Amino acid sequence: MHFLEYIEKNLHTYPIWLCPLKTGNQDKLSPNCLKTNLVINVGVWGEVKKDFSQFVELNRELERFVENLGGRKVLYAHAYYSRDEFWKIYDLKWYNTLRNKYQANITFPDIFEKTFVSRKYKQTVLGGLYGLIKSPFKVS
Repeated sequence: MHFLEYIEKNLHTYPIWLCPLKTGNQDKLSPNCLKTNLVINVGVWGEVKKDFSQFVELNRELERFVENLGGRKVLYAHAYYSRDEFWKIYDLKWYNTLRNKYQANITFPDIFEKTFVSRKYKQTVLGGLYGLIKSPFKVS
């Protein structure tokens, strides 16, 4: 409930996706690998009318708020955690053991690199025009 109140107060973004998950999964990358009886995956998506640095700070605040509630972002979401914060959440030692076992460290970037949103995603005028051309039926 606290998270939904936070969304209403700070984001005013809808729709909201609520998906209850059973707990007990031992896969530390799984959204339901938390020490609780019930996990609710809350998806929040929509347009936020802020510049890129404000958007990043908004996400950082959201990540801190979720952490204080005992949760974390699911890996399909954009992540703005620092590398140290990310690996504190997802257990770097466990992850590297798994990557080495399947030789993924030779071929694939690590999960932090795949989910971290860096400055390279900052919206540009050209990118904005491309988005407008690609999606002409979007209502503003």
